[in-house]
This record gives sequence, structure tokens and C-alpha cells, in this order.
Amino acid sequence: MMIKYQNKKFKNDLKGFKNLTKWLKPIKEDKVFCMEATGIYGVMLAKYLHQLDQRFIVANPIKTNAFAKMEMVRNKTDKADAQSIARYCMHIIEETFA
Repeated sequence: MMIKYQNKKFKNDLKGFKNLTKWLKPIKEDKVFCMEATGIYGVMLAKYLHQLDQRFIVANPIKTNAFAKMEMVRNKTDKADAQSIARYCMHIIEETFA
């Protein structure tokens, strides 16, 4: 499975979630959303995705951090973190369905 990276920021509210959905609508392939467990910050998005019957993974930040270290990711930016989390989730999906 190939990952295409496109980074875009969305607000953590209903309007932001709708903008996310609109942005992804042209993509016809199956999607799996992945986010780190960040306390209350991801709960609204998880509920929104659940209501839309979208598949998503809530990843343990300790595990995503260890995965990034294993990859030797040195740039600590939002973009680099997002890409590392995406690769971590792809790893989980491949292990689960292999």
C-alpha cells in the first residue's frame, strides 16, 4: 500500500471536520484516519468520524514516538510528526491484515 502525503491543517471543531471531509471527498480509495490519543482534543473528531462510519485509529503517543525514533526521524515539526504517525498506522494496518 502506498502512502501519499498531503498536509493540511484543520480547526478542531465541527467546521474544521466538515472542511476535512470536503477536502478528502475527491479521493475514492479507502481511507483510514489516524490520530494520536491526546486526551480530550481528539474525542470530537473521533465521534465525528464514527458518525460518518469512517475507519480510524487512535494511536498511543508513546508508541508513535518510539516508532519515529526507530525511523530516526530528526525533524520535529507538525508535518514530520503527521507523516511519521501515518507510517505508524500503515504499519499497524499491514500487521493486522497480513
